[in-house]
Amino acid sequence: PRDVHNLMILSRHPIRSHRQVYHDHVPPLAYRWACADPPADEPVMVRWDRPLLHATIDVAGALVEVVNLHLRSPLPAAVPGQKRDAFTWKSSSAWSEGIFLAAMKRDGQALEARIVVDELLDSNMDARIAVCGDFNAMSFAEPLAIICAPVRETDDARLGRRALIPVETAVPKDRRFSVVHGGERVLLDHIAVSRGLFSGFSGAAIHHSGLSDELTDYHLGREIPGSHHAAVIADFDIDG
Repeated sequence: PRDVHNLMILSRHPIRSHRQVYHDHVPPLAYRWACADPPADEPVMVRWDRPLLHATIDVAGALVEVVNLHLRSPLPAAVPGQKRDAFTWKSSSAWSEGIFLAAMKRDGQALEARIVVDELLDSNMDARIAVCGDFNAMSFAEPLAIICAPVRETDDARLGRRALIPVETAVPKDRRFSVVHGGERVLLDHIAVSRGLFSGFSGAAIHHSGLSDELTDYHLGREIPGSHHAAVIADFDIDG
């Protein structure tokens, strides 16, 4: 649906079904600008930047549900009339509103992904589910928490079987990063799996050899082959 940053799922196993999820469960948010110039008289509808992509893959007779996502980045969303040029803001308040709006988009789509997970678990509590992609969020941030719904947050052990497990915890801490940003190593890409899939989990790795600093390349105007994101890999033994 976009000219850049579209989602794709590749599989050597048969894909039995696929769909895009875009405001199917969470409607666009009605929002009234606080800092727009000129001031806004009516609310606008805030939509996600891109859909979720859900595929059901047949692995030797076992169905695996893959939800692929690319959540909104933390960069501030545009506020009407509040930028001097592509990079320069007119006021700190407008910049702050842009950050707030970006967070709403990111957390809102994380909520939609969580509802998709619960929808799948309603049909089969042992469903093999993997939610994966660029969360644009660290392990302790809201988007991952919203999607995983850990029991320590829901405070109800009865919801424990619905919690997802981030496989990154199996990667040594010194290698637990997928992006280098201004010299800082951060983990923005995740694979979170259901208990039905985690029962066959056999290991994880992050392949970031030769990973280039995305902020340095941006400021230097340097284009690189490949991606600024490392590949996050998870292995499972699946008994069909």
